[in-house]
Amino acid sequence: MGIRPDYIPPRFIAETVVRHFRNMRFKGAARPKALILRAKKARDILPKGLRRSGFTVRIIDLYDTVIPAGSREALEQALALRVDLVTFTSSSTVENFIHLLGDDYRRKLSGVGFASIGPVTSRTLEKFGLKPDIEAKTYTIEGLVDAMAGGKAA
Repeated sequence: MGIRPDYIPPRFIAETVVRHFRNMRFKGAARPKALILRAKKARDILPKGLRRSGFTVRIIDLYDTVIPAGSREALEQALALRVDLVTFTSSSTVENFIHLLGDDYRRKLSGVGFASIGPVTSRTLEKFGLKPDIEAKTYTIEGLVDAMAGGKAA
């Protein structure tokens, strides 16, 4: 697309971006402006942190994660096949997964392992009393696949 980033964080989480910009000094009297394009259910770490660093922040929610019709039935069918590992790429996938399974989700998940894309998603799993068996070291789909292929435990 011809767009080159000025900064790529070494860890793909909002806290790393906030730390990078925290002590930056900008030329001119005008406050720097940041436009954050994100999911509707995103954490507020990035906009709050940038505002504390002196940025004027505008947020545009580009998409929302919703549960499509028929998902509950599809999930129940998949779990009936004796799934070994469920992958989670965001906190909202964890929350939607638990919602679809209902109150007795722990019983339904007996013997199932969990792979998480990173520490934020892992904390959401833990909030529901589930432990990630695998956590990606690089918080991307490729990092998650590498962690699963290498069996790198959390």
